[in-house]
Amino acid sequence: MGRTQRLNQPEEFGKYQLVARLAHGRMGDVYRAKSHGVEGFEKILVIKAINPGLAGVPGLVDTIIDEAKRSVALSHANIAQVYDLGQTDDGRFYLATEYISGFDLARALTVSRRSAQPLPQELAIFIASEVAKGLDYAHRRKDFDFNSLNILHRDLVPSNIVLSFDGEAKITDFGVSRALDLVGSIDAIDTRRRLLYVAPEVAQGQPHTRQSDIFSLGLVLYEMLAGRHPYEDPNAPKFDANTPQRTVEKFVRRVKEAKIEPISQHATVPRKLQQIVESMLVPDPAGRATSAGQVYEELIGYLFGNNLRADSRTLGQFVQQLRREEQRIAPEEIPQEVGFDEISMGEWTGSFSDEDLIDDFAEHLIGDGQPRRPQVPQLSSPTHADLPTAKIQELLAGRSKHTPADPSDSPELPGALQDYFLSVRAGNGKAVLATGQFGSGRDHLSDRLINVLGWRGNTQAIAIQATRDDLYRPFGVLTDLILRCLQDTVTGSVDLHRSALQMLRALPDVSPQAADTLGALWDIEAMPLMDYNQRRANLTSLFNALLRDFCRRGPMVLVIDRVELVDRLTLDVLRDLVATIDALPVMLVMTTHSEESTRAAFNLGNPENLETVKVLGKEDTRFETFDTLSDLAAEILLILVVCGQPMSQSDFAQILQIPSDTLMLALRELVDSGAVRVPEMGVFYASSADSNAWVHQNFAHRELIDVARTLARYYKHRVARNQIDRLTPTLIMLHALAGDRRRMLRLAGAYSRWLERAGWTGIAIEFYRHVADLLAEHSLGSPQARIDYMLLRAELALDLSLLDDARASLQPIAALSESLRNEHGTVRGQLLFGQMAMQQDDLEEAKTYFHRASSLARNLNDADLLARSLLALAGWNQRYGDLAKSHRNLESAQNLFSHSGTFRMDLRTRSKLLHQLVEMWTTRGVFGQAAQRSADLSRLAEVCELTSVQCRAMWAQAQLLDAKGQYTQALELLERAEAKARSGDLTALRIALIREKAATALHAGEYALAAEIAEPLIALAGEHQDLYSQQRARDLNATAHCLLGHHIDASLKHLSASLERAQTRQIPRDIYLSHVHLAHAFSALGREDLAQTHRDGVGKLAQKMRLPSAITDQIERITTNRIADHQLG
Repeated sequence: MGRTQRLNQPEEFGKYQLVARLAHGRMGDVYRAKSHGVEGFEKILVIKAINPGLAGVPGLVDTIIDEAKRSVALSHANIAQVYDLGQTDDGRFYLATEYISGFDLARALTVSRRSAQPLPQELAIFIASEVAKGLDYAHRRKDFDFNSLNILHRDLVPSNIVLSFDGEAKITDFGVSRALDLVGSIDAIDTRRRLLYVAPEVAQGQPHTRQSDIFSLGLVLYEMLAGRHPYEDPNAPKFDANTPQRTVEKFVRRVKEAKIEPISQHATVPRKLQQIVESMLVPDPAGRATSAGQVYEELIGYLFGNNLRADSRTLGQFVQQLRREEQRIAPEEIPQEVGFDEISMGEWTGSFSDEDLIDDFAEHLIGDGQPRRPQVPQLSSPTHADLPTAKIQELLAGRSKHTPADPSDSPELPGALQDYFLSVRAGNGKAVLATGQFGSGRDHLSDRLINVLGWRGNTQAIAIQATRDDLYRPFGVLTDLILRCLQDTVTGSVDLHRSALQMLRALPDVSPQAADTLGALWDIEAMPLMDYNQRRANLTSLFNALLRDFCRRGPMVLVIDRVELVDRLTLDVLRDLVATIDALPVMLVMTTHSEESTRAAFNLGNPENLETVKVLGKEDTRFETFDTLSDLAAEILLILVVCGQPMSQSDFAQILQIPSDTLMLALRELVDSGAVRVPEMGVFYASSADSNAWVHQNFAHRELIDVARTLARYYKHRVARNQIDRLTPTLIMLHALAGDRRRMLRLAGAYSRWLERAGWTGIAIEFYRHVADLLAEHSLGSPQARIDYMLLRAELALDLSLLDDARASLQPIAALSESLRNEHGTVRGQLLFGQMAMQQDDLEEAKTYFHRASSLARNLNDADLLARSLLALAGWNQRYGDLAKSHRNLESAQNLFSHSGTFRMDLRTRSKLLHQLVEMWTTRGVFGQAAQRSADLSRLAEVCELTSVQCRAMWAQAQLLDAKGQYTQALELLERAEAKARSGDLTALRIALIREKAATALHAGEYALAAEIAEPLIALAGEHQDLYSQQRARDLNATAHCLLGHHIDASLKHLSASLERAQTRQIPRDIYLSHVHLAHAFSALGREDLAQTHRDGVGKLAQKMRLPSAITDQIERITTNRIADHQLG
């Protein structure tokens, strides 16, 4: 596929707009495109326009349509999403797929070879493992009736594997080659291209299988590790249109025979890795690796077992480095596009003297040659200036003596930014997303913006530098912005947060609820009971009120550098601000190195006010420049890189204990070299990727550890004991780098508990992964702790119904546990896999996982794990319909908990046990025992701050009230429990509570209410892949409609289909429930003959399931307003 020049102007293509042609291949042209929607909605995607000449090939279009229909069902982090299959007015077919900003693997390998930067072995393994994970998902994909979709890739080649700048590895073009197989080879080049990565059996004419995809992946992995394809002969001439036929036949014969030299002949590969590669390249499919899942586990196990550092972060850094290398060695090959404004940092050249921030800071604040501690306390962290306000005003006043009073005489902003700023001065706000090369040293875009705008009369400019640790601070950057706005007012206060909150409450447009939400975020007040959307709305309104107040004094410019590092909660508020920014004289400038993911985040809202500009700045400073740094400058750079945060001059003075004039010379040296930026006066930051790489290359690991220990001691005094501070994530990272496992785990445990307790569960999921990565990256000798954090992340992801995140956490655990011989982690992982299968209503798979976990727990003689396994089996048997066996499992789990010392059982599991015991005794009609267990659960909820435990306590009480016929009180409790689950973002628990609420409403005869509850549940459960809840919600909704006399034909058709599906799957409980629904529906419709048929079915199933008499007695009253099974949900 060859790259082309930029388009002269955007081209309309059906409902899309083409902005750049990325490639031209056998299928047709590939474009980068935009999709436009209402109110400025815009999405970047890829359009693959099918060559019109191929449309006439018999069966080709039908094959493409068939493969697209199946591919659209694939939703996985390692597979490029298919959005649309369409046809333009002139008859051209096209596919619209996800756009991934990055390099395809073929391009990455080419640039890597040309720049003499080979792909690191651990990254090659990581890429292959990610591809294997995506393949395994596609191979195992099933339809609604659990029939395999038989999705194969058929053309797994490097150009169909894309590596994003964010460190993702994604497979593209699933099944596309099946259509091209209908077209014969054009020439020798085409023949070679078709066969270069195929399995030998496919080359021999046999059909594609899962094993053939694995062989293709093996060839790709071989090429990444060896730096050459196994079929390539470096001494043979390249294939071209004139290649002799016998040469082609020789190549085809080699492919059919799979003659592959051992990889050890071309690369130094450990024996274990060589065995993995060889298992993928066995010529006989029967002897090949059995599944892509097995390949993934072996590869990830090799990485973990050898403690190799390879993850999304390191992959993203490598791909970004390749991008810089390509810009240096082959800029003409970079795809260009249209539709975006470009600005050049060169337009600012000469606008400023070199005697800028550093010299002014030194001259005005350091007069006696001695370091001084600034008198103003830092607002939250060294990200913010810690300069005395009076001195800042003095400095600015001194500068203004030499500055024209007329703001029009100040330097203009470059290019389109000047136009946007003039629009803001006129009262029309704008948001700008800047991408590209931002410059380095004192010429960095973000720093220049603030410096220029400081000359603009009444313009107020505020900048925030986002860092990686900000990803784990809920609304962290937002609160930093709020405090920066109030900096001059609250400076000198003993408690900055309380003073700021008091000022915000005094603003006329700030509601008490909004102020309470911010107070709870700062741990000043208790968090009100509200869901995330309410919190977000409150903080958005508060921030807008603050901006309106500031804009009374003049236009305002907010600059957020590296917005992709902002926590997702702040990003939501920024998206809300962008949607309404045109009503305020505010200019929001956000820089990013991850344009596509950032743009996609803003496309979820109303992005009509968001402009995109490309910045053409200087290349990053090269290593040769850093090699000339003085020892002191290099030491300061080391400190900045290890810290990862902006640091003030006073920070260095206290850490290094050197004279200020010596310090300032070293700092100026760093800024002049481009290694360090000056985000604001007296604050320094090493943001260059080359700065980081140079430090790690030129300093011994021991030196990094020593600096980390020094910084940890310095920063820990800023974090009050037993309190959470914005520096906590940084301090956790420093403890990890310093090798202080005990302090790191203790602080990480406290922070994670705070996140969950406060309801920041989405941030907690990312933080758990971060801690697990830190434990692996810094070899802290605590594999069990690493597994525990991966399991915690998976458990929380399941609570939030984030199945892809849960799967991503669980899949490495089996390999890691095996390599570490940690069977406890294996058991917990099997239980979570089973729970995920239960949610997707795959009972056979769930049963396999639960029995495997139970068997392992018995072999380990671990009472706690055995109790968990029995609890899971009890849930499975209840879902299947064997209540007697479920009760035995529960009693065994209870006995283990009571008598065998399972004191290590966590509170979540203990609450589930008590809840299921309440259900068991309620089902049996033994209300005394049920009430006792419910009371136990309520007492647990009183002393436990976990939202899930409190929700289960209310749920259990509601079930007991429901069984006693006290429906109104039961519905009230379920409503409260659902609100509580919503406030904690516990989606899985919320779905279950809504399901229970709909069933209770049906029991109570509140049929309209039941339908009102069930209808939105269908969409909610489907969105989160909870197939069981979705099916139950459809059944409840259909039954309610029959009882109301609405949509009778459609509802009866659905209930009959549910019965047929349940009988096909042979699940007694589903058959029983379907008969109950149909009996009740037909009885309400006056069709007694059919109602009796289903009542007979209910009776037979009740005997088979050995239901308690309390339920069988209710079967006789099925025609009343009460449904027999009070567990319909």
